[in-house]
Amino acid sequence: MLGYYTIGRESGRYPFFHNEGILFSHWENGISPAPIVPVMVPASWFFPAPVRHQGINVPGATIMGIVISMTGDLTLSVVPIEKPEDVNVILGHSHFIKTAEDLYEAVAGAVPGALFGLAFCEASADRLVRTEGSDEALKELAGKNALRIGAGHSFLLFLRNCYPINVLNTIKNVQEVCTIYCATANPVEVIMVETSLGRGILGVIDGSSPVGVEGPGDVQNRIDLLRKFGYKRG
Repeated sequence: MLGYYTIGRESGRYPFFHNEGILFSHWENGISPAPIVPVMVPASWFFPAPVRHQGINVPGATIMGIVISMTGDLTLSVVPIEKPEDVNVILGHSHFIKTAEDLYEAVAGAVPGALFGLAFCEASADRLVRTEGSDEALKELAGKNALRIGAGHSFLLFLRNCYPINVLNTIKNVQEVCTIYCATANPVEVIMVETSLGRGILGVIDGSSPVGVEGPGDVQNRIDLLRKFGYKRG
């Protein structure tokens, strides 16, 4: 695997080679340069290893990204979804231009008065981001995020004053909808793949990683919370 790292505040980027848990410089290993494509993915996800430059470990070296393809025909990237904290998001995959209007009708019918904005990425013909919704600000936000993600036939739905649990099954039953990647109020990062044809969604990072397994007190808190919200009786 090839990629780039930087050292301290230096602006230059150095190519590296990954081997048995250590990132080595191209040059100290005698590896000739190859066509490589930098991608905006923290390489620490894949290589939790020290960086070596000119034969020594480099303290404070920062790994900037990884390269998946030696020929540049496939790259990975991360696109964060930008939204206010009080807005929920549903990210999914659909097909056909009818998606935009059908999703509008699904949400409006499930929760009358819901504030929402949605965007659908066409994958052929005009290849536009189609937007619908009951709230202009959320429509605009959905359109901007969908354009940044840029995956054909993906859709984004932003919700305010209602929750995914209120609309998710209705959305799943929309004829054009193929899959749902996430439904959350958490910060979301979308893991993208790009080829010469276009862009696709590999998956998402939905919030943060767990820090432990619940204990008896945590179980009771969970039970109480659901009853406080009114989802359970008693």
